[in-house]
Amino acid sequence: MDPGAVVMLIPIAGMGVGALFLVGIYKLLVRWMDRNKSGDTGGLAEEVARLREEVEVFREVNQRVLELEERVDFTERMLAQQRERGRLPAEG
Repeated sequence: MDPGAVVMLIPIAGMGVGALFLVGIYKLLVRWMDRNKSGDTGGLAEEVARLREEVEVFREVNQRVLELEERVDFTERMLAQQRERGRLPAEG
């Protein structure tokens, strides 16, 4: 075999390996983009739904706390009125 022909085969083989490498990267990128389009949106939608439920629970708890504050204020006013009328002993 001619030594010049062997030297010419090296760049051709390198280009072939490079082409195979690029095809592999292309397939990986296509798979990754498809997975991100369809796969993660389901998980993201579930996460958003769960977070909305938690926010709703926090709103309910906040509403209950506000109602309890109103009841405590009312009770304090009633106790203060009873003390003023002399029906309850003063704090001390």
